[in-house]
Amino acid sequence: MATSSWHERLYRALLRLFPAEFRGDFGDEMADDFRQQRADAAAGGPTLARLWTRTALDIGRSAPREHFDVSRARASLSRLSPPAPSHRCPRL
Repeated sequence: MATSSWHERLYRALLRLFPAEFRGDFGDEMADDFRQQRADAAAGGPTLARLWTRTALDIGRSAPREHFDVSRARASLSRLSPPAPSHRCPRL
């Protein structure tokens, strides 16, 4: 396995700003996309500075929104689930 660049390691660290559920579903694909964009930038595409600027802005916008979506989904599920049974002994 090839050693990852500092760009990839930093991007992986930034992905930790997303909720774990989101990273589990999309983290590898996002890292692959970033790796390809970085290769394109190195081959004469957008500059690395522009790539990092876009990436930082995107993560800064997307990560809080994903946390909000996860917490909203959890709240919705908790309202739909039946109440926990009471384990108190009945009075005689």
